[in-house]
This record gives sequence, C-alpha cells and structure tokens, in this order.
Amino acid sequence: MAVRIRRWFGVPPELFETGIIKKMSASDHLLYTYLCWHSDRHSSRQFRVVAKEVAKSTEMSLRSISTARSHLCKLGLVCCDKLPDGTFTYTLCDVRTRKPYPGDPREKINYTPKAKVSAPSKVRKGKSSGSRDSMLQKQTTTQTRPSSLVTTRSTVSSQWTSRTSIRSVQNRSLIRSRARNPCKICRTGFATGVVRGLANFVTPLQQILQGVSAKFARGV
Repeated sequence: MAVRIRRWFGVPPELFETGIIKKMSASDHLLYTYLCWHSDRHSSRQFRVVAKEVAKSTEMSLRSISTARSHLCKLGLVCCDKLPDGTFTYTLCDVRTRKPYPGDPREKINYTPKAKVSAPSKVRKGKSSGSRDSMLQKQTTTQTRPSSLVTTRSTVSSQWTSRTSIRSVQNRSLIRSRARNPCKICRTGFATGVVRGLANFVTPLQQILQGVSAKFARGV
C-alpha cells in the first residue's frame, strides 16, 4: 500500500467495491469515518464511544448520531451494545460478510489477494500450415528482390557508360574534322573580314596619293 501523505487511517475499500456506500447517507458516512479513525487510535476493532465526543468532533446532533448508528447496524457495518452508563460499544464488521471478524479484535487480519488467472492462449486450428507457407513465401520474395535490383542497376549503369563513351568519341571526331576542313560559313566570314580590312586601309592610301599628285601638278 503506497500512501502519499504523512499520517492516515484506513477505511475499507469494500465500501466502494460492493457499492454499499450508495446506500449510506451523509450522517452515516461521517459517523463511520469517525469510528474508523477511533479504531485506528485504539488499535482495535472493538471500542467504547461516547456520543458527546462524536458530536464534538463531527458537529453532529445527538439525534442524527442515533439515527446514523441504527442505520449502520442495519447495513451490517457495525455492531452496537449499549452499556449501563449510556455509552455504546462499537464493533467494526467485515463489509463483505456483514458480520464481525473472527478472533481477537486486536489481532491484525492479513489480506489475501485474489490469484490472477491467466487466460489460455488461443490456437487457431487449420491455419498453422497456411501461415507457415505464407511466411516462407515472404522470405523467398525478400531474398530474390535484391538480386533482381542489382542486375537492373548494373545493366543501366553499363548502358549509360557505353552511351557516354560513344558521344565523347563523336564529339572528338567532329572537332578534328572542323579543324582540318572549316565550313563554308567560316570561310566566307573570314574573307569578308579581310576585304573590309583592306578597304579601310586602301581608301586613305588613295586619298594620300591623290593629294600628292595634285601638289606635284601645281608645282609643275
């Protein structure tokens, strides 16, 4: 039992497990809680209680205490015996049996938890062989897939390398052929450039020669 507070006292959890707490009123619950606290203080399931002390601790009236006491006796949670001096002797009962615990009320009663019954594993009939065959098929498919993938990758890579090599050879041959035999466009472009350069050089030379010849003619 793990309790997260420093001081505490016990209340039977069977109150909630059996659902008897639904039949208890607020006064019944308050008186029963006080009796559990008093039992913890005296370390006994049987003890004497004065009604005035209960009224002082719980602020309950004497009439509500008497009605709650009679109702708890009817529910089988406690047993009460009236003494000559007007006080009552309370005995806490087992919530499940609604009777007092056997033996000395000061002796501790050990709790024996219920044994957990493990559910049997369900085995499907007629499907074991099929499941094994399906597992074997899955294993074979997973084993054959990598080899096929490797073959396809190798073939693709070989085709790519062959294509690139062919293209490189073709490009080299084109470059060599152009260097040896330039095309017509290159020839015509080169010729026009040469003609324009000569024209730009010849026209000023002609102007100079004309001026010189004119000077000689005047001097003569």
